[in-house]
Amino acid sequence: MEQQLPIPEPIFVQPKIAAKILNCGMTKLWELVRQGRLDARRMGRRTPITMASIRRYADSLPPAREAA
Repeated sequence: MEQQLPIPEPIFVQPKIAAKILNCGMTKLWELVRQGRLDARRMGRRTPITMASIRRYADSLPPAREAA
């Protein structure tokens, strides 16, 4: 029986995917890039966002408060 290797998490994601992951719009996504809170790279004509920066940004957000 052939053993399957785990699929690694991607290093980069396209901006539309990053916006879906963060549940935000494209305007907010590019604002976060301009602010330096998300890390974008140039790869030819594409500008992917690093998954590491998405995780860092998500971890930097304050926890939600429970409803009273």
